[in-house]
Amino acid sequence: MEFQRWEFKEIEKTLDNVHNDDNAFLADADIAPILIEAFEFLENKYCWRFPSFVIMPNHVHCLCVSDKEGDKISLTDWFGQFKKYTAREINRNRGKNGRGWVDENFDHWCRTPEKEEGVKRYILKNPVKAGLTLNVEDWKWKK
Repeated sequence: MEFQRWEFKEIEKTLDNVHNDDNAFLADADIAPILIEAFEFLENKYCWRFPSFVIMPNHVHCLCVSDKEGDKISLTDWFGQFKKYTAREINRNRGKNGRGWVDENFDHWCRTPEKEEGVKRYILKNPVKAGLTLNVEDWKWKK
């Protein structure tokens, strides 16, 4: 467990320090809306809600909550559709080809309302932690 926590922090540190390379474009004004629209579309289509998310330059943090309206789609399949659709649209927008997303997702279970609120705060503070803005309120690409 301790190694997983260390590994997660190291990956986050690396992601947070990459702001100005070819792979740091998700928070661009012409790309972030593609992600937001995909969240909204798939949220309306399936049994998963996303009460909180933040789009960082090279990754996304989101809180996923099942509405328990039956097993319309697994979270793994939802992310697969999200990544496939957004990669295609982003590539079209940027005039590029390629996968666009890595296969890995890092998840944490929220078993209490307090944990869920803590995850929401963590998600929204990411742009501040990464040095992209001084105030949570100033980051445009969040919910």
